Amino acid sequence: MNNQKHSFGTYLKRIRKAKNLSMSALSKLSQVSQPYLSQIENDQKIPSINALTKLAIPLDVSLSELMYFAGLSSELQDEDISDLITRSLGAQKVNYRELNTYFELPDITLDGEVLSSKEKKEILNYVRYLLFKRSEGK
Repeated sequence: MNNQKHSFGTYLKRIRKAKNLSMSALSKLSQVSQPYLSQIENDQKIPSINALTKLAIPLDVSLSELMYFAGLSSELQDEDISDLITRSLGAQKVNYRELNTYFELPDITLDGEVLSSKEKKEILNYVRYLLFKRSEGK
């Protein structure tokens, strides 16, 4: 699979747990199915670039780092990675994540300060208010 000391599955599980995410939560945030995540963590599947792209944001890890540890890259340049992402995502319908799923992450910060649950709710309520005002203007 790769020539790293530890398997990618072990690496992925370690990062997921360090972020205090259950497999179910990571699945929801990344839109990668829970069975597929399980297969990756148990080294039964090699993750696709598409899956790695979806996992990078909720895990707060660069795509190139994920690709490296998955054994899919040793020297890819940023332009190559960008092309791979474009090709990988271009053939499928893009599923946009709900903003509120990001607020389920444990340590969201703004200007270096961790947001409390109350602050996250207030932000979401304000965004809903803005959307309501926009819909009234139509």
